[in-house]
Amino acid sequence: MMVRFPRAYKKIAAMLLTVAIAMSALGCGDLIYILDDSAGQEYEDYDDAYQSGYEAGYEDGYNTGRTDERDLWADSSEYWDDDPYNEWDEDDWYDDSEFYADGQEEYPSKEDSEDEYDEYYVSTGGTGVFTGDNGSGNTLTGNIPVISLYVDDANYSWTDSKEDNKTFAHTIKYLDIACRFLMDEASKWGQELNLIYDFYEDEDLGYSFSIEADSVNDYFNADCEIWHFIENSIDVGAIQQRYDAESVAIMVFINTDKSIEEVSCTTCFYAGHALESVYEFSYMFMHSNGEEETPAAFAHEMMHQFSAIDLYLEDDDIGLSEEEMQIIESEYPNDIMYTTYEEITWIPIYDAITNEISELDAYYIGWTDHSELVDRFDLMAR
Repeated sequence: MMVRFPRAYKKIAAMLLTVAIAMSALGCGDLIYILDDSAGQEYEDYDDAYQSGYEAGYEDGYNTGRTDERDLWADSSEYWDDDPYNEWDEDDWYDDSEFYADGQEEYPSKEDSEDEYDEYYVSTGGTGVFTGDNGSGNTLTGNIPVISLYVDDANYSWTDSKEDNKTFAHTIKYLDIACRFLMDEASKWGQELNLIYDFYEDEDLGYSFSIEADSVNDYFNADCEIWHFIENSIDVGAIQQRYDAESVAIMVFINTDKSIEEVSCTTCFYAGHALESVYEFSYMFMHSNGEEETPAAFAHEMMHQFSAIDLYLEDDDIGLSEEEMQIIESEYPNDIMYTTYEEITWIPIYDAITNEISELDAYYIGWTDHSELVDRFDLMAR
């Protein structure tokens, strides 16, 4: 069943339609603020034109059928093999010709490898009280403040240009759509979820700062710089206490252009892998592969912080084999952890989220204690 959720944007919608937005110069740890550049300037039906443009573009050349679209999408993931900084890439990890050419008997540590990693990050611990070994995102339930970080990195920055203002406005709109979607879905599972994400109303939830690393290609160093900022500049414990929260969600917005091939991703406690810091966060690369990121991708990445697993890739750690992937594709083709595109046309949707949260997703994010698919596939327990 395809579910569409109407959206009431309240203050956010009014802001998008009635003011031109100019961001502050990005400094170290500045709270986000918005200046009214001049009253009366409006984005003239920008979002409608944006959506219709995508639909027209996909209609030409991509109407050969749903299976072909999926094959094209799968082929595009091959760029992961060329990413020297992607430590999760098995092709990179076990490439004998690259790492064993000098007769090494064991896989080299990060210090010994040729990757240009800085010294290991030593966490200061930060603040905040979190449950068990799940990091800053435990279950997707209760009161959860969503902290927004607007980051300038080695290649991309947030400026006061008209184009950047549009992208900035879309981060607010898409986050609103994603949070409302997740709260609506939680209620269907009998769960109470209150995502607190409006940093205009709650100023301790929005920040901007700069890092030296390339967040698109140098995850490790970018992660460390972002962790350093969170641990030393944000009192997460005080935020938890203020909102009576057991978890937090952290969204990192990078103003990338459409030429990059990397897609949004999350630094999280995933498949038993530990992090150098307790804080999980999602990189939202606002443009890549010729497209702007979608609200569904915002929800998808946030769910990763609360243990949701990807359902579009085989994963030995989780227990997802090729055969099981085919079953998921057949039985859950609209699962938000399988796709963030519209189910039938496979085009990006920007005014709603039309994907679904399956019982497998609900199990991993803590909305149910049992999943038939976990038992059926003998998958990793939450």
